[in-house]
Amino acid sequence: MTDNVRYIVSKLLSLRAGMSLAASETDALSKVEEGYLEADKDYQTNLASLKESERELKTCERDIEGEYYLLKKRSRRRGLLFLFFLAFAIGGAVLYFMEPYRYVGYGLFAISIIFPFIISFIVVPRRKNYKKPNRTLIRDLEKECAKLRKAIKEYNAKLKQLYPEHTKHESVFENEKTYRTMNIKDIYSALAEQHGKMIDSKYWQYVDIMFYYFEAKKCETMDTCIALIQRLEQSEFLESSSIKATHNLNLRFSKLVTGAKPYLSQEFASLGLKIERKNAYFSGIVQNNALYLELKKKIGVNSQTLYEGVIKLMNT
Repeated sequence: MTDNVRYIVSKLLSLRAGMSLAASETDALSKVEEGYLEADKDYQTNLASLKESERELKTCERDIEGEYYLLKKRSRRRGLLFLFFLAFAIGGAVLYFMEPYRYVGYGLFAISIIFPFIISFIVVPRRKNYKKPNRTLIRDLEKECAKLRKAIKEYNAKLKQLYPEHTKHESVFENEKTYRTMNIKDIYSALAEQHGKMIDSKYWQYVDIMFYYFEAKKCETMDTCIALIQRLEQSEFLESSSIKATHNLNLRFSKLVTGAKPYLSQEFASLGLKIERKNAYFSGIVQNNALYLELKKKIGVNSQTLYEGVIKLMNT
């Protein structure tokens, strides 16, 4: 490994350490998000059940109103037919006792019986919109409405119980999201300041492949390395090559660190100071050797995964 390659590898290790630190911020946010999603799931489930029960209750009440309307309509028709029957029956009775009109009285009696019968059992049932009222259905619907009202009451009580906890988790998550996103943006800014001139940020995700290329002596300069990656991007082997490179990095990590040792401490200290300057939360990162520890902790994670996690939060 030439001196120039040692220097480049030290910068690549620093870059990966910064992305690993950002990934730890993402992990911290994910833990808070899990608690929020669990609380939110229970709340949303009960809320959805409440809304569904309310919709079912409205449908049930409309059905009952429809059945009562049919009953009222039928009762009104029966009343009119009864008045018709009563009027003709009285008229028939009066004429029955008047000898000259006795047969007319018989006719009125017949009409008072036949006409309501025809209307009730022949004419009305044959109408297209005819529907017979169902008292049993009304009783069943009323029982169903009672059950739904009880369920709605229970869901409301459950939501009142869950709401404070749900609001608390939501508030914590939103605060944590804002806080961690700010941290990640500051780390990204420090990485851009430290490495932006040497490596365009769009190639940071391929840092594991870069390690492999330099260690395998496929390149000696960053420009040559980028050219190889650009060629790889146009092939179908980019993803598999990235996974293999991460595995190789995991196996050869100690050797890479040893080879880059002359520049590594200075490189990590420089990046650590930039991060500290941008965000007081990371105060002491240099003294505590936190960057190197984060690098070791995430060494088995693919660099594309690290990069995607950073960019995802950067864009929220």
